[in-house]
Amino acid sequence: MTFLPWSEDYKVNIRVIDNEHRALFDLVNALHLEISQGKGERVVGSTLSALIRHIEEHFPNEEKYMEQCGFPGLRHHVSEHERFAQTVRRFKQQFDDNPDRLNTDSLLNTLKNWITGHILKSDREMIPYLRGEK
Repeated sequence: MTFLPWSEDYKVNIRVIDNEHRALFDLVNALHLEISQGKGERVVGSTLSALIRHIEEHFPNEEKYMEQCGFPGLRHHVSEHERFAQTVRRFKQQFDDNPDRLNTDSLLNTLKNWITGHILKSDREMIPYLRGEK
């Protein structure tokens, strides 16, 4: 069973954002698989780095769309992105410092809970603005 399954519920109907969200799901699922299969530090570290790079590209892209459509919750949304990015970077730093001491359950659950909650709540709030309905 997939750790973080994609469903149509996560779509915001902007192809670029949806594709980036799906890539985010893919990275988290790859990380989960690597951890559960006991892959080496280099593999897990590489996927964590790829996740950070993806976040650093995706968040500004999403924020650009929100700014263009006049989404009033942009400032709050940006702060949510920043806090999450800092959290992921902290996990990566913990991993780099001592891979054996990283609480992988905490990492994976944090990723899963934040991503699903953020997309289903915060990202969905921008949909009427993206569609020009507000």
